[in-house]
Amino acid sequence: MNPQRISVKWYVDKPEAVAPDKVVPVFHRWIQQSVVPGFLIDVADYRHMIDGPGVMLVGHDVDYALDLSEGRPGMVHTRKRSFPDNLHDAVAGVLHAGLTACRCLVQEKQLGATIDFRTDEIRLVLQDRLHAPNESSSFDQLRDAITDLLRDVYEGADVAIARETADDRRCLTARITAPGAPDQSALIERLTAAVH
Repeated sequence: MNPQRISVKWYVDKPEAVAPDKVVPVFHRWIQQSVVPGFLIDVADYRHMIDGPGVMLVGHDVDYALDLSEGRPGMVHTRKRSFPDNLHDAVAGVLHAGLTACRCLVQEKQLGATIDFRTDEIRLVLQDRLHAPNESSSFDQLRDAITDLLRDVYEGADVAIARETADDRRCLTARITAPGAPDQSALIERLTAAVH
């Protein structure tokens, strides 16, 4: 299985701290200053959509979004091109870039409120139903490919990987939970080691 589009969502810790209107100029500056990885092109504002993608930072090879779907705000990072040859490395890269974007947003002073991201829950979506159909065998391959990665990254935490839905009209989605997860800095350090 070699999906050509993978996204990860890191959830905001306190949703009331989210101010999507203040993220628009931040994302524009990220383009100008190349703050996060990827060839970034434009900012799209979808705040008018109920339970939608929120504010998107659109790129050639990657996208970032302060996502408002599920009724739970979070940072979504999507990789669209230039994947490693194996699923383990592809997921490690997506997790690393997504959490790096979270840390960058946490450090933004102009948001006006303290925003932070949880590390104990992740939503991982293989957005490629051709190369990664939402089937039990595909989920088994995904789980087998990332179990060791998650064990290393979440060292000491009890990690669980669950398939979100068996509906084959939906993309293959895994919900990863890790009660007692380490903080962002520890995770980024371990993910950096995993991708290099």
